[in-house]
Amino acid sequence: MNVIITLGLTSSVYIIVLVTSLLYHFRWPLRLKLYRMSNWWHMRRTATQRPIDNADYIYDVFVIYNKDDSHWTRKVLVPQLEKYTTPKFRLCFYERNWLPGRDIVDCISESIRISRKTLLVITNSFTKCQWCYLEMTMAQHNVMNTDRDNVLLAVMEDIEEINLNPRLTLLMKSKPYLEWTNDNNGQLLFWEQMKQFLSKADNGSFIMSTPADEEVTSSLQIFA
Repeated sequence: MNVIITLGLTSSVYIIVLVTSLLYHFRWPLRLKLYRMSNWWHMRRTATQRPIDNADYIYDVFVIYNKDDSHWTRKVLVPQLEKYTTPKFRLCFYERNWLPGRDIVDCISESIRISRKTLLVITNSFTKCQWCYLEMTMAQHNVMNTDRDNVLLAVMEDIEEINLNPRLTLLMKSKPYLEWTNDNNGQLLFWEQMKQFLSKADNGSFIMSTPADEEVTSSLQIFA
């Protein structure tokens, strides 16, 4: 009897480990399929899709990134959104759209104001840059002032705990964010989710989506 019980427990543990390993190995294809199924079901339930309101905006998205991530932004992100998609998105980023000699704070403020969305390309280099922190702060203030949940985070790598400041932690707690990966299915999911976010006319209220006070307090206490 003891042998049967032992064999049963061993088999159960083996099956659990095997299933867990398979789920982890195929996590990105599974996430992509689940996302597409969810998106298909949502589109079926939505009779009409609200048109994008471009009346007060020159750009679809203002991209905030660190200069160390300039190559990926210019060579991967920009072509993906401005060339390899329909409809094409209009991007604003400092290397191309800011006039030399203008005050940087004014450029940041104007870029946020004339763009429907703001995209933060989050890396460890981003978290260490004071200018990126300022841009992130101004984008978050704009969200609070307008109560429009129009900021998207694209986390490009594992962020070291020492680089997680309270403001970034709060943003990551308050809303879903995109994750970049080397997996091909993971990258497809990354682009599909980003384009869906950018295509929406309005992402609703930021205040209503903010975590409870105790969650915010908890996240801030980590850095106290």
